[in-house]
This record gives sequence, structure tokens and C-alpha cells, in this order.
Amino acid sequence: MAKNELACSGLGKSRFVIRQKDWLTLQAWAKLAHDKDGNEISGMLCVLEIKPKVYILTNPEILQQENTGHTTKLDADACAEYYTKYGVRYDSKKVRIGKESFTLQSDIRYCWWHSHHTMSAFWSSTDENEIEQWQNSSWSLALVINLAEEYQFRINVWEPIVAHADVRLQIIRDSKVKITKEMEEQYEELCSNPTKANHSWNDDVLSYNNSYNVGKVNQTYIPGMYQTTLINDNNVDLMNCMSILEDVASNFVTGEIDYATFKKEVEELNKNMKEEKIGFKIKVLNEQKLWTHLQHKDLSKLITKLPKGGNA
Repeated sequence: MAKNELACSGLGKSRFVIRQKDWLTLQAWAKLAHDKDGNEISGMLCVLEIKPKVYILTNPEILQQENTGHTTKLDADACAEYYTKYGVRYDSKKVRIGKESFTLQSDIRYCWWHSHHTMSAFWSSTDENEIEQWQNSSWSLALVINLAEEYQFRINVWEPIVAHADVRLQIIRDSKVKITKEMEEQYEELCSNPTKANHSWNDDVLSYNNSYNVGKVNQTYIPGMYQTTLINDNNVDLMNCMSILEDVASNFVTGEIDYATFKKEVEELNKNMKEEKIGFKIKVLNEQKLWTHLQHKDLSKLITKLPKGGNA
């Protein structure tokens, strides 16, 4: 977003801050989700204009949601409850945050946040699609974090123009990440994994099956069942690899992401799998070869098993 576009939106020279206590709460949720299930996690933040053009992000919470290792989906009703809860709390112009009192300069806003655990903090195609769902008559905010405490913080302007910018979020620091027992209880209650596809394997062979309908431009086809059989010394590693590949391939064949984004996400996933020592990597094929493999329902040739101790 150009500076003049940001100024036109009324957000020129705006400053966004978050207290370290709230920042570390986000980090704790991200660490808990990764440690427990290897998943992403998401939630909401309140955004309050406490001084002219100074906005503080506060009240970080997780809500009812369904997560995987690289997707997270909030329940719409739970979001509505969050809006109502804090809309009532901050209905008065006078608010107290920590030990300080402020006079609100504008109506409360909300920020969608989510984690990328060990991956870099970037906007994936899935994230971009989610941000589109928050379109309104003015502007919205989104935040992605990872366990290295990296982040991307985005302003999306919807009126009078459509534009966006990644801007600085100032973190006011003073303490360390702490996962509380209450957070662990909330995580168990509110976060779930999607139903897994059926898998069957013996001691040295894994057969992976999954199905979905796909289409691309004027070429629509139904692969039916993907079935991949690979020799593998560690079935769990291969299942992890196939699960990741299935999700990315599904986004590609359904047109949710283009080839360039597919390639970027696969490279990022390979980096993540290397760090997690999963033992496999996904080949990066050119677009034509990729479509050939998907049309023939053959994902196995996209998977390469690394030698023991290999870092290729």
C-alpha cells in the first residue's frame, strides 16, 4: 500500500502496540498447540484507539476452532460471542488497561490472529483467503506469529479504496512466555483436529487413501481416490508427509492457490519437515508435470525419502 493510500484511509502515521503480557499469551497459545498436536492455532484480539492514531491490541483469546499443522478455522458463532462480550465491556468511552486509564477515540475493532509455529511468519494463500472474509466498510487487521516471535501484521483497507500494508507492531516488553494450567484446560476444550482420512499399512508398506472433488478453469475432473504405496521404515513420518502434501495439493487443484504459491508453500513445508526430521521431502515439479501426477492420482512420485541422517 502506498503512503498516500494509507493516508486516504485515515490510518496515516497510525501506531499499533501490544503489551508484552498479551504478546506472550499469544506465544504461549502457539507453543501449546505445537507441543500438544503439532498444530496452528488462532483467536481474536480487541483493538482500541487509546489516543489519537494510537491503537492497542489487547484481550487475546482462543475460541472454538478446528486446526491442522498448517490450517486453522474459527467457529463463526464463537467469534460473534467474542464481539458481543467485548463490545459490551468497551461500550463506555473510559477504559482501564493494566494500571492505566484511557478515553477511547473510536469504536472497538477486532484483529484475527493465528500461528505458524516453526514455519516463518508469512501470509499463505489460505491466510489471504481468510483475510478476505473480514472485509467491511472501512478496514481490518490480521496478525500471524511463529515460535521464534517473528510476525507479520497487516492492515487491510476496504473503503474508500481496497489496499493493504504490513506494518510494525510495537511490543512493550517486560516478562517471559508462560503456559498456565487454565490455558491448557481451554486448549483441550476448544481445539480439535479434523477427522483423519482412512489409512492402512503393514510393517513395511503404507497405503494412503483420500478423496475429494477438484476442478481447474474449464478442466474439471474427479480423481476419486488417491492411493500411494511407498516402502517406508517409519509409517508415522510418511503419514505426516502425506498429510501435508494432501492439503497443499488440494488447495492447488481446487484453484485456491496458483502454481507459484504452491511451489512457495512446498518449499516452506520442506524446510519445516527438515527441521522436524520427518525423513521425507516433497519434490518441486514444474506445473505441467505436477498436473500430470495429480491427474493420474499419483502422489507417491512427489515424495522422496531421505537417507538416514540425511539433510538433503
